[in-house]
Amino acid sequence: MIKTAWHTQWSTEKGTACQLRNITKAAKSPGPLIYQSLGNNRKHIAWIAHLRTGHCGLNSYLYRFAISDKEMCECGKGQETVKHYLTKFEDQRVELRKKVEARGMRVERLLGDKKLIRHTLDFVEQSNRFDF
Repeated sequence: MIKTAWHTQWSTEKGTACQLRNITKAAKSPGPLIYQSLGNNRKHIAWIAHLRTGHCGLNSYLYRFAISDKEMCECGKGQETVKHYLTKFEDQRVELRKKVEARGMRVERLLGDKKLIRHTLDFVEQSNRFDF
C-alpha cells in the first residue's frame, strides 16, 4: 500500500522533481543501469546525478538560492537551465549533435539513455562549465 501511494504521488506531483520524473518516464535505460555504465568515475557520476536532478551550478538553480544574481545564460538567449545548457550551449553543442543526431538532442535521451551518456559527458567535459 505504501509503495502504491508513493508511486501515485511520484507520478502526479507537479511541484518537485519534474525534470527527473520526465527523464525517468522517457528513459531508454533505468537510472541504476546508467550509473553502472559509468564505472567508478565519481566525477562523471556526480555530473550526471546533478544534471538529472537539476541541482547543479547552472544560473537558474543558483539564482533560486541568491548565489547568482541572474538566471540567464551567458549566451543571452534564455534561462540557464539543464535543458538550455545541453541543447542550446553554442560551441560544443554542434559536436554533441553530430554524435547523438537530431533525435538524440532531448534532455530525456541525453540523460536517460546509456548509449548516449558518454557523449553527454564528453560535452560536459568540453564545456568546462562545472567545477565539481
